[in-house]
Amino acid sequence: MKATKDFDFVVRVLNSCKNKEQLKTTEKLFENFKNKWRNELDCFDFLQFMFRFENKRKKLKKLL
Repeated sequence: MKATKDFDFVVRVLNSCKNKEQLKTTEKLFENFKNKWRNELDCFDFLQFMFRFENKRKKLKKLL
């Protein structure tokens, strides 16, 4: 599935963040991902991607 590949890219960028500005950029990247896949994914898959991103983002935000 292409959405998974796109999401993995967003997560790789998120994991490489070294400061809060980079984290904000990754949030915008995830917004672009959501806009691209919003109509292509069913609600459950879409929510899973959102939950996984937010979970990773919050953990990283605490470390920065």
